[in-house]
Amino acid sequence: MKKIKLCRCAALLTGICLLLTACGGPGMEEDTSPSESAAGNTLSGQAGEMGGTSPVSSDGSLAPSAAGGDSQSVSGAGNQQGGAQGNNTSGNSTAGVSAERLLNSANLKPMRTNCTALDRKVDQIFAQILNSGMSTYQKVKACFDYLVKNGIYSYDHKVEDPTQGILYNSSLDANIVQLAYGMLTTNRGVCDDYSAAFLVMTRAIGLESYLVTGQVRSTSGGYTGHTWVNIRLSGTYYIFDPQVQQDNAGAPYSYFCKTDAQMGDTYRYNDRAGMIAQFNGFRHSTEISATITVRSGGKTYQASLSQSNAANGGAVFPEGVSVGGDGTFSIDIAPSGGDGRYLCQIGYFWKPGYYAEKTISGRESFTIRADRGTNTIQVAVQSSSADLSQNAVIFEFPVTYMG
Repeated sequence: MKKIKLCRCAALLTGICLLLTACGGPGMEEDTSPSESAAGNTLSGQAGEMGGTSPVSSDGSLAPSAAGGDSQSVSGAGNQQGGAQGNNTSGNSTAGVSAERLLNSANLKPMRTNCTALDRKVDQIFAQILNSGMSTYQKVKACFDYLVKNGIYSYDHKVEDPTQGILYNSSLDANIVQLAYGMLTTNRGVCDDYSAAFLVMTRAIGLESYLVTGQVRSTSGGYTGHTWVNIRLSGTYYIFDPQVQQDNAGAPYSYFCKTDAQMGDTYRYNDRAGMIAQFNGFRHSTEISATITVRSGGKTYQASLSQSNAANGGAVFPEGVSVGGDGTFSIDIAPSGGDGRYLCQIGYFWKPGYYAEKTISGRESFTIRADRGTNTIQVAVQSSSADLSQNAVIFEFPVTYMG
């Protein structure tokens, strides 16, 4: 397990950041339809026969046709684009199945983010764009359209972190929530933000949506870092990319419910299976808090902190703790919140090693022997889960021993 470094800045540590790729903005991608990108594409020895852009109805929506609409045919060898991983299209044929049929036949399991501010915002948007009579396909299309029509490509979209007080079991989940909240409250963002917002909206509908990263083909013929969404339907991952679709207004829904094969060499994945494995369904714990009681020379000192209430960087006992006799004193630690198991570390500021280190599940007492002079001691209480190793509260106070 990664151990927390006992220093003042440790109190500011957050979850591992999502890989924020340098996605292309407006003008990055020319008007590229699936027929263009799939032309001449070979997948496991078979020529790309994915057909062109799906028929478009008078209202601009995808329309199923007798010819198959979103005609899809995937060979059993899987995806060979840029080392893509985790594609479940092996041996699976979806020829003749339209996006409408695929989405309407999905088994829905609605999922909330457990972030009140974001879930409330999603509800507000849904009240504007959805109604009870809509099919799943119509709802997903409405979410896609909302981002394409209202989104503004911009790096300037800072908002307050809505996840304060929420400990997501996956750092990816926490980052998705932050990105989606920023996009849906400001209508501004880059590919990460558009994709996170679409994921949260479609998860709320009940679809199996995932954030994926990699590269997308640019007009220059090269590739640029990018983030988009995959939705698993009937065992196959389908591409949904509202940000690139916004750049391609002349090719409506060319980036809506498309297989990797249909998109030819447009996308390259980093590690799809790895990204999908990181998503943990927005599971979370409450924030960690703790109370410490220090006893020395007949005196008792007590302080309580939580992750969202660590005034003065966790500094407590401003007058310091005085130690006499042989230099020993005790520290009782009473933790709560988190996942119920805590790694406790007690050490001197900027000095290597720990005077005490133990994983506990409840109140515990530690006996410490002070060094001569005045030293700053820190008491860190953090989640014992490897993925939450940076979620901690840290107490800091001076100890003086003149023995």
